[in-house]
Amino acid sequence: MEFIKGKICYWYYKGEDTDIYKYELSESRSDNRVVFTDIKLTNIENPNEIFEYSISTINAQYLQLEYTSPTVGSAFFERVRYLKVKTR
Repeated sequence: MEFIKGKICYWYYKGEDTDIYKYELSESRSDNRVVFTDIKLTNIENPNEIFEYSISTINAQYLQLEYTSPTVGSAFFERVRYLKVKTR
């Protein structure tokens, strides 16, 4: 994944971009008032394809996202030239 100015996100698979999404950032609060940053990706070519995540870890090396929609789960990315899916 590569997030660029203009709120565009390129989704890569094996080094080639496969989809282009518009992204939106927002904040949410848990019951104990912890603030989370949320990200919503909408496919530019297919606006009905929407993914929503909560950012659980972010630093210079790694990004971990918690899926919130359409399913629940998590994804772990390692920063190279762009954020790349790291399989476990």
